[in-house]
Amino acid sequence: APSVPQGRVIASPVAFIGKVCKTVSYTHPDAPALILAASLMDNLFLHTSLREQGGAYGGGAVSSAMSANFYFYTYRDPNILSSINAFDTAIKSLVENDFEDLDLEEAKLEIIQGLDMPAAPGSRGDIAYGALREGKPLEVRQAFRDKILSMSREDVIGAVQRHLIPNMPSAATVVFAGRELLEKENAKLVAAGLAPFSIESV
Repeated sequence: APSVPQGRVIASPVAFIGKVCKTVSYTHPDAPALILAASLMDNLFLHTSLREQGGAYGGGAVSSAMSANFYFYTYRDPNILSSINAFDTAIKSLVENDFEDLDLEEAKLEIIQGLDMPAAPGSRGDIAYGALREGKPLEVRQAFRDKILSMSREDVIGAVQRHLIPNMPSAATVVFAGRELLEKENAKLVAAGLAPFSIESV
């Protein structure tokens, strides 16, 4: 069922937006593709639409394989509705193959750089213990790394079609903002024939 977007009133003239939908866990074959999809959306679509055009201080997409969730977010954002629309547009652009092979290679390198980042000597034991507790021994992490490097554009598009597009209508959207901004954006939603935010005080 479609999720009712929530507006939570805080003392702020700008908004902090989170939109999250369920996807797949770390061991699922599509998990690496969704992480690549988040990176591609960030670099190719969301940075421009959220920050340069929408005026948000920051925002983007994150695929968390450990929690099996895909997140869109913005912070210090003056435009709620346009940002939420930008999330949907990023998905649509990716599925329509609106990226180059070089973009995919850069996304892979960005993610591998994060995975291969050296740990401080004092943190290595804690990190290794945490990985084992999460069910991610070295061989599992290496397999995940190898999958990221082997993903094709068809793999990425297919994962978005299978997991994001069907789950976005039931995604949970929560916006923290001042009442005035929430009511202004609600008027736009009603005019567009969409469900308004249920506005509540925090």
